[in-house]
Amino acid sequence: LNNLLQSASKEITKYGITEIHDRTINSGSIDLFKQLIDSNKFFVKIYGVLSVGDETFEEYLKRGILVDYKDMLTVRSVSIDYDGALNLQAASMKDSYKKEIRSTYQYATDEEVESNFSKAIEKEFQFCIKSVGDKAVYNNLNIIEKVLNEKKPKDARTILEYTEFVQPSDISRFGTLGVIPAIRPEVTIDNLVTIGEYLPESNANNLGMWNSLLQSSKYITAGTNFPYSAYISPIALIHLLVNRQPLDTTISSIPNMNQKLSILDAVKAFTVYAAYAGFEEKTKGTLQKGKYADFVVLSDDIFKVDPKKIKDIQVLKTIINGKTVFSK
Repeated sequence: LNNLLQSASKEITKYGITEIHDRTINSGSIDLFKQLIDSNKFFVKIYGVLSVGDETFEEYLKRGILVDYKDMLTVRSVSIDYDGALNLQAASMKDSYKKEIRSTYQYATDEEVESNFSKAIEKEFQFCIKSVGDKAVYNNLNIIEKVLNEKKPKDARTILEYTEFVQPSDISRFGTLGVIPAIRPEVTIDNLVTIGEYLPESNANNLGMWNSLLQSSKYITAGTNFPYSAYISPIALIHLLVNRQPLDTTISSIPNMNQKLSILDAVKAFTVYAAYAGFEEKTKGTLQKGKYADFVVLSDDIFKVDPKKIKDIQVLKTIINGKTVFSK
């Protein structure tokens, strides 16, 4: 298992990835990470996100957060799933589905979210809530507001993950509450194309409100749904954010084209904004003296290339902590 994990961490650097926000860790994987880091056999940084309901979260509530273990590993965040994917009819929506719902649309109760958020806040753990549907976003923003008013943390940086549908009246609340939206661009594009199979078409008007969320929150992070999708490369996801089109075709009827991100903001979603979302803006995210030398060398200037050709940019080198871990 150690050899497989070592090989996987090396393989990931080929995509220009220097750090992963890993939403699947537990005590066993943390121990494996530490072993490989101790022996200099792990090549990519990990920002660990624990799971509510797993005994590792309870363990770390007693132990406390782990920050920057040997410049490679941090464990200071916990997540909970409130709802699920649209294509499973599991997103919690204000509108009814066209067909009979095949699976539960709510994975956690409001009480479970509130209770675990409170516990996390008390121990300085960041809290992340998977909120796909507009009803999920609305309910969880209400919970966040309640807990923040009660606990009054100095700097919570709460994240709503997998944010897909947001009602216009809720967009401003991201900024008011200091909530960071975390999106999966490939999932949004797929939903924009297929939404008519599941919901009334009017729901597309509230889907993938990337630019509006960024303007409200001042931050937005993007990631891949891997291993549940084929996407791994940040370059491919930046292409989706900038073009708001599938990689292999052009669709004239894509809603909300004004919600595309600029190239600069799309890059920041994986650098500056991502560093802030992990409380790491003082050490990562920009090329500055005193910060870690974590960066990539690309085949083209991503800010000057034709936006439609962003997907063709190649990663030539990946450098982590000043060491070249991948060279094409």
